[in-house]
Amino acid sequence: EKTYFQRLLRNIGAHLAATEGDVEIRVVSFAAGVRLFQLAKTDPAMAKALDDLRAKKVRFLICRNTLTAMNLTPAELHGVEEVDVVPSGAAEIARLQGQGFVYVHP
Repeated sequence: EKTYFQRLLRNIGAHLAATEGDVEIRVVSFAAGVRLFQLAKTDPAMAKALDDLRAKKVRFLICRNTLTAMNLTPAELHGVEEVDVVPSGAAEIARLQGQGFVYVHP
């Protein structure tokens, strides 16, 4: 699990580097993907990786349905604020695709 999230964050960094930052990236997290933000609460290296990507304008969006199912609040997740919560992760992916975003699953 942790190595998957580390690879995900490295892949995002590599994408930013390859495009010289000239790209909009949204990471939509739902189901098990929300664990990344739980882990980052106690893992300083993972927290720093998330914060570094946020500083480069990567937006991390969290599924409210998942939060409800897991009985979590945004405050229990590293760096997640209410503005980062979307009603449904799957619906958000579809909405972003409708806006021209490309879906990439690492």
